[in-house]
Amino acid sequence: MFTPTLCIPKVHSNITQEYIEKVFIPLGLGKIDYITLKHVTYHNTECNMVHIHFSSWYNNMWLKHLKQGNTFKILYDKPRYWICSLSSY
Repeated sequence: MFTPTLCIPKVHSNITQEYIEKVFIPLGLGKIDYITLKHVTYHNTECNMVHIHFSSWYNNMWLKHLKQGNTFKILYDKPRYWICSLSSY
């Protein structure tokens, strides 16, 4: 069974795993298994790349959208948002 991993390529360094869970759980996309944060530099800005690993996925409409190579935005602190895509790893 395919369980997706979402990638958010750029997240401010002050954002925690707990905050990411707080934003994603109410969306009902699936059951989060774990979240990884990797320190990266993006255009001279220190930030994190986030991978959200799911143990199960509930929303097939969004999964189909992602499998077609599309992205979606998650509004986390209006007007701030994260761009999410399927992870390639």
